[in-house]
Amino acid sequence: MVTRIEQLRRGRKYSARRPGHTVHLGVKKTGQIPDGGGWRAHSKGSNQDKRVARGKTPGQRTHYTYLHSAINGYSRLA
Repeated sequence: MVTRIEQLRRGRKYSARRPGHTVHLGVKKTGQIPDGGGWRAHSKGSNQDKRVARGKTPGQRTHYTYLHSAINGYSRLA
């Protein structure tokens, strides 16, 4: 016997009836990498890392880039 919780956990199939009926939106937050690469490429304490650190002011927050995507559920056109 299938319980109510198992029914809710299953994925549901759906289909869009016409173009634009269902639109999937996605947003991805990515950290900005300094010009020339970040510390992962050059290691911490390297000249590149020190130069980036000198350019920051105390209390400065990390900058982010937000990537947006929208996909039409009917035609899968992005």
